[in-house]
Amino acid sequence: MKKIIKIFIIFTIGFNCIACNPKHNDYSISVIDTSSTTNKSQITFYDNNLIKKSIYKYNYAELGTHFYQPQYKNSNIYLVPRGIGNKHDEKKIISINKKTKQVHEIYVNKNNIQCVSVSKRYLYTSSNLNMISYLTQYDMKNKKYNDLSLNDQYLSLVFSTNKYVYCFVNSLNKEFIYSTLQIYDHNLQPIKNIDITTIGNCQRKYIIYKNKAYIPVSYDMNDQNISKLIILNLKTNIIENIISFENTSYIGEIVKYKKYLLISHTNEVSLNKAKFTIFNLNNNKFKTINSNICIKSMAIKNNSLYTVDSLNYIYKFDLLNDMKLVKKIKHTSPKNMYLSTIAS
Repeated sequence: MKKIIKIFIIFTIGFNCIACNPKHNDYSISVIDTSSTTNKSQITFYDNNLIKKSIYKYNYAELGTHFYQPQYKNSNIYLVPRGIGNKHDEKKIISINKKTKQVHEIYVNKNNIQCVSVSKRYLYTSSNLNMISYLTQYDMKNKKYNDLSLNDQYLSLVFSTNKYVYCFVNSLNKEFIYSTLQIYDHNLQPIKNIDITTIGNCQRKYIIYKNKAYIPVSYDMNDQNISKLIILNLKTNIIENIISFENTSYIGEIVKYKKYLLISHTNEVSLNKAKFTIFNLNNNKFKTINSNICIKSMAIKNNSLYTVDSLNYIYKFDLLNDMKLVKKIKHTSPKNMYLSTIAS
C-alpha cells in the first residue's frame, strides 16, 4: 500500500475553458478525456440518445479518474486535476457548473491530491507526499482552512456529512495492512477510531442513503482481492453490517438508483469483464449476474444506466426494462488523451 498526507490552503477563483457548440444544456452524461503529459482536458456532453451535444476544453492535466467518484453539490461537479504525471502539483480542486460549464478553482496547497468530498459547508481533500497523508478542510462560508497530517499512513478515502468527517486510513506493519476508520467532527477533533483491519482496506468509493453509508472493500489485510460492502450508520457511527459477495472479486464501481445499489465487480486496474450486483437498500438482499462487458465507470441519469468500458464504448441500459441494452456507441478520445471517467 501507499501512504497519504493531508493539508491544504484555498483562495482562488477562475475560469479556464474553451467551448465548442456551447448552447446545449440538455445532456445526460459527460465524458471526461484528459492527458497526463500536457495541461489539456476535454469534456464531451451527450444527450439521452448518446448523441454528442457539446464539447468543452479545459487547461488541466489528469482531470478526474475512475478510481474515485466525481462529487456533486447543487449544480456543480467537483473534480481533482492532479497535474502533469511526474509532478502531480496542480494544487487545486475545480467545480464545473453543469449549466454554464464555467469553472471555479479552489486552491489547495498540497501536491498529489487524491480525492475531494463536499458537504453543506465544508470541502475536504486527501493528499499524500513523502509517506505522510493530509486531510485538508476548507470552510466555504468563512473562507478558512484547517488540516491534519498522518505520518506513515495512507488516507484512501474521505467523505463528510453535516456533522462528521470519515477517513479510511491504512498503514503497513511487517505482516499485514492495518486499517482504521477515523471519525472527526468539523473542528477536526477525533470522535471515534474503529479498527477495520479484519474487514479489509483500499476504500475509495461510497454511497449515502437514509443516514447510512455503503462503502466497498476490495482488498483484505494480506492485500488479496475480496468483495465486501461496509454498512455504516451515520447517526451512531457504528458498522451495522458487512456484506460479502461470494464468487466475486473486487468492487469497481457503485451507483445508487432508487432503492438499489448497482455494483460492478470489474477490477479497476486490469479492467476485466466481470460480474454485476443489484443490491436492495431496504433489505440488504442482492442478486449477482454475469456481465459480458468491462465496466470502467458508471453514471445514472433518470431511468438509465450509462457505462463505459476500457475500449471507450459507452453503453446505455434501460433500468425500467430489466437493464436492457438500449444503445452502444464508440467515444473517440482526442490524440494523446485518455478517457478518465464519466459523470451525470
